[in-house]
Amino acid sequence: MAVVRIPCAAVDLSSDPVVAGGIFDERRWWRVSHCTHPPKPCAGKKVLRLPAVAVVMSVYPTSVGHFVPEQWPKVLLLHRHLPPSVPILVADSPPVRRYMAPLISAGVLPPDRVLFHKLSSDGTVVHADHVYTVLSSHFSNVMSGDIAMMQARAVLDELSPPPVAADGRSHILLIDRSSARTRRVSNTPGVITTLRRAAVEVGAIVGAPVSSLTVRSWSPAGNISADVAAFRRAAMIVAPHGAGLANILFASA
Repeated sequence: MAVVRIPCAAVDLSSDPVVAGGIFDERRWWRVSHCTHPPKPCAGKKVLRLPAVAVVMSVYPTSVGHFVPEQWPKVLLLHRHLPPSVPILVADSPPVRRYMAPLISAGVLPPDRVLFHKLSSDGTVVHADHVYTVLSSHFSNVMSGDIAMMQARAVLDELSPPPVAADGRSHILLIDRSSARTRRVSNTPGVITTLRRAAVEVGAIVGAPVSSLTVRSWSPAGNISADVAAFRRAAMIVAPHGAGLANILFASA
């Protein structure tokens, strides 16, 4: 994984969630989806010109399931390696603001380091003399020790220290998607009952006192700090497939 600089390039800020954030210049596209949805900078009604900008947007850049695991760690990586004068561009949305807030309020990122910009259907593009992004190899992933993930975990350990002992793991966390339209568990009460029975076994595995190991049904709260704490103190996390699993980034190792 490396931070690369692309001279005289543009960033697509289309509202199309598949191509938004794609980098291109006069001859090249840096996202394969642009092959089927080519950017149209000449048709754009708004062009934002900057000396330099950094971007690590992925597909669906405003959704929790893509922003947290795919972009959040790389924003920290860019911040660490780029000059302070280079703004880091992220797609503006309530979920993005929510997950960036702890970093800004804690001083990890200066407020002017992040450039929040809404995606637009008018073909808005950002033109810059230098566009920075993160280039990942197929060996760059969590299992291989992704440097961006490792750095993000280090930042989290400073902001919210993990439990220093096994008895700090207070609960089995069940991610509740009962209000979702898809990928939800139809028998959540039964799952909770089963997990309570399994608490003895889980407690033995993690070394936590069984008397203190509870089952907690979780869905996003208004307070991001409370959500981070819920995952930091979890002895086990159980969930159907869904965006809530992105929060495993906050779980203690």
